[in-house]
Amino acid sequence: MKKLIDLHLHLDGSVPYQTVRELLAKEGRSLPETDLRKRVSVSPDCRNLDEYLDKFDFPLSLMQTADNLRLIVRELLAELKRQGLVYAEIRFAPQRHTETLTQAEVVQAVLDGRDDFYAWQKGQEGDDLHANFLLCLMRLVGQDEANWETVRVAKEFKDQGVAGLDLAGPENKEVANRKYNVIKLRH
Repeated sequence: MKKLIDLHLHLDGSVPYQTVRELLAKEGRSLPETDLRKRVSVSPDCRNLDEYLDKFDFPLSLMQTADNLRLIVRELLAELKRQGLVYAEIRFAPQRHTETLTQAEVVQAVLDGRDDFYAWQKGQEGDDLHANFLLCLMRLVGQDEANWETVRVAKEFKDQGVAGLDLAGPENKEVANRKYNVIKLRH
């Protein structure tokens, strides 16, 4: 099997389909197969980034507890290992998962899911998969305070699995001309 890497994987856009079904069942919810596929998959004629990003909303609704985040990360990494990956850099915006959690609790849950996967992987054949996370700042007006909190959390979890920061969100005229301060994470 080839040794593969993925350096641009969105956590909220990569929840394994079976895990979505499992989480829905856990919450006592169900959707017909065709409806669920429409909610988590872009159409073959996807025209723009906004249409693509709309598909993140449904998985995000399932990613609001530490247990769910932990399960999602563990199952995603197991799937990536089955696909032959040896390294993945997974990006997500902790501020999008804070209905019941702080950003720090979100990141801890994600790292716990990774650690659960690492423990499981020890008994598996093949090359080990390693994963790090990029925390996304949201390129949206009104997100400055949440973005600065993300920077603080990134510093807190630096060298524990958080590899850096990224900008995410729609690329429209409203945000295209915004100026961002250069952010330094000191060692």
